Amino acid sequence: MNILQIGVCDGVDHVFSFCEENQRSLKKVILVEPVPAAMIKVREQYKDIPNCRFVEAAAVYLEDSNTVDIYVPTNEEVSGHSSLIKGHVFRHLHPEIKAITVNALHVNSILEKFNEEVIDRVYIDVEGLDVELISVIDFNRFKIPFLQFEAAHSDGTHKRGPKLRKLLSYLEGLGYCCSPEGEYDYTAIKPI
Repeated sequence: MNILQIGVCDGVDHVFSFCEENQRSLKKVILVEPVPAAMIKVREQYKDIPNCRFVEAAAVYLEDSNTVDIYVPTNEEVSGHSSLIKGHVFRHLHPEIKAITVNALHVNSILEKFNEEVIDRVYIDVEGLDVELISVIDFNRFKIPFLQFEAAHSDGTHKRGPKLRKLLSYLEGLGYCCSPEGEYDYTAIKPI
């Protein structure tokens, strides 16, 4: 089984639990996290999970980005609110933030790292840019039967609206069945 998580934060989440429970069937696990302090925690969290690869870069949807600034709260070593959108961090009530310049990779370049046609499970949580990332995935090239993403900020911080509806319609047009997953996420499932 191939698993990709973009926006891992500290790695203490449901994706880690899934990997832990399914260790025997893991072919590749690629974990993408741009914040260096967070990636240290991710490496430690996943140290006993087989076949992990760590990518310290921001996933982006524009082809010409080699580096980007990510905004992080200064009052937390690792934050689930770090974002490429400066205002997003402020709207999560972090009064002081700083910019860190990090490497950037287009989402399709990250998918290419699998060197596989099927990526069984993809998880995306990039604090406000999930819709944009998913919209540029080459679904003709990459078969993704399970896609889970954060929808809570699809149309701005704590806002859902036309961008989310357009994405869901697009995914349904590709044959996905989309449904809410908890308070923040959506899951899109497509048999292959």
